[in-house]
Amino acid sequence: MHSIQDVKNDQSLLLSVQHLHIENERKEVLVNNLNFDLHVGETVAIVGESGSGKSISGLALLGLLPENLTVTGQALYDEQNLLSLNQNAQLAIRGKKIAMIFQEPMTALNPLHKVERIIGETLLLDGMSKEKVRKRVYDLLCDVGMDEPEDKLNRYPHELSGGQRQRVLIASVLAQKPEIIIADEPTTALDVTLQSQVLNLLQLLILNHKMAMILVSHDLNLVRKYANQVIVMNQGQVEEKGTVRNIFQNPKASYTQYLLDHDFGEANALPHKRNLVLSLHRVGV
Repeated sequence: MHSIQDVKNDQSLLLSVQHLHIENERKEVLVNNLNFDLHVGETVAIVGESGSGKSISGLALLGLLPENLTVTGQALYDEQNLLSLNQNAQLAIRGKKIAMIFQEPMTALNPLHKVERIIGETLLLDGMSKEKVRKRVYDLLCDVGMDEPEDKLNRYPHELSGGQRQRVLIASVLAQKPEIIIADEPTTALDVTLQSQVLNLLQLLILNHKMAMILVSHDLNLVRKYANQVIVMNQGQVEEKGTVRNIFQNPKASYTQYLLDHDFGEANALPHKRNLVLSLHRVGV
């Protein structure tokens, strides 16, 4: 078990999650005793089916869980326990130090704003001039492999393809230079080719920018190429954890073998237009 001093002494250790426990008001356990370390340049994948507790574990680190859930344990980052911070302290970290890429960019991107504003808004709020913001946004679009980036500055999200929207979302996350990215099913809405492109891009950015990633996924075969460590979760319990090599070559848990034997990686169909509008309304866009 790490202490804050251990984290400080290990310069490559960004985050140490210890005994993360989440339960609801009925004392039902949603996540039980989750432990992992995350180092610079590393990707830790949390894998499991719907309801396994993988997504709420990521949300807990950013203080984004509803108030009816009780969270205990430690998540040591920058000499602080993320799980016990007040709201102001959470806001200072959220997005700026630890950022999240959500599953569907159409619900995460404001449909009323053009790409330049979507990516550059936080930079403007930080006092950067409009000229510097435009240059920074252009550079970010180049970094995420956007084709014809100058043209995309004045586009709205609905004028972009799924892969382009995901790149805009990643660029908006990178704008504040976070150290850790939590990617919650970042490629589920994309076809197989775009899945590989986006994950290859994220892996390259992590290595080049000395970042780290927590990759939340339902598909164990997908993370095989992109993760260093894998945590397999089932109904809130950690079934198995280890290196990618150990998990794939010598899975010990029957549930891990079950995930390996089944293909859960098919891209979801895009929602019906009416449902999409309702989704946007629910998130307050």
